[in-house]
Amino acid sequence: MFTGPGGSGSSTVAAAAAVASARAGVMTVLVCHAATPLTDAPAGAVPLEVESGLFALTCEAGSWDGLGSPLLEDLAGLPGGREMVLLAQLHRLLTEGWSDLVVLDGPPVADCLRLVAAPAGLLRLLDRAPASLLRRWPSATASGLSPDQWRVRLRDLAGLLLGGSLSARVVVASHHDAASRARSAVVGLRLHGVPVDEVVVTGVARGSDPARSARTVSDALAPLAVRTVAPAASPPQGPEELAELGVEPLDPAHPPSRSEPQLVADDGGYLLSMPLPYLTGGEVELGRRDDVLLVGAAGARRVVDLPGVLRRCQVVSASVGDGWLRVRFRPDPALWPAGSDHG
Repeated sequence: MFTGPGGSGSSTVAAAAAVASARAGVMTVLVCHAATPLTDAPAGAVPLEVESGLFALTCEAGSWDGLGSPLLEDLAGLPGGREMVLLAQLHRLLTEGWSDLVVLDGPPVADCLRLVAAPAGLLRLLDRAPASLLRRWPSATASGLSPDQWRVRLRDLAGLLLGGSLSARVVVASHHDAASRARSAVVGLRLHGVPVDEVVVTGVARGSDPARSARTVSDALAPLAVRTVAPAASPPQGPEELAELGVEPLDPAHPPSRSEPQLVADDGGYLLSMPLPYLTGGEVELGRRDDVLLVGAAGARRVVDLPGVLRRCQVVSASVGDGWLRVRFRPDPALWPAGSDHG
């Protein structure tokens, strides 16, 4: 997935990476949220072949209707429906074996974070829906799926995002605050459990110095890899011009490196650790609401569903250091039977 703060050339870099990957022998589909420099083909439901081994699928706003699936019609009408339809399309491409690699030209970072959070958020809404609504659910939806069938579909979409195959590349324009913009994007993605492979600094502005900006980004985000893309004389169009940018191909044979949340028993309570790099304690906001933990950082916010054992606990303290957020929990005496084993 390629994303950035907006106006950084992430669509161009995503298209160039798709071209490079296909020409390196990897069957590739580029999925775009809007128009792409790779092709002027209209939005549709089926990827169109651009050249040998390279396909493109455009999912522009307004193109969600008429995709030929009642489930997609249902998704489009839900809160976060646009993101859900895009996820459903990605899931279909992967499960139907369209390619070895799917490159997502993602929307700006804030919208990407909503996309990542959408399946879990809708599952949460479904779990809290009143019984009267759940009884009417199949007849009220175009797909006719039961609530349990919807839960299966939503878990499939969540697994697509956090099951080990998704990673992100953050694209920022050469600018005096490139490091700050890159840091905010990386932190937001990591907060939502998405590994970030690298940052790409582009020279989209006249007179910009991508190499200099890349050095400041590298200093701020070490040891994360940082690359540059030199500015083109004019916006590239089509595979040949995109190939001239020299963007490296992607290798689907090497899965992204992940740091998973950890829960351990600790001193009569529990310690929940979540990977959250490049932050200090004063930059993290933490809250508790019913069975979820609310975590905010760098302008991003995530709702974390707590495992069953922590739902009967109180938050005692939290700290940030060494790239991890650590939250300590203590059993709530009102919710634990006297003399029970806490772990």
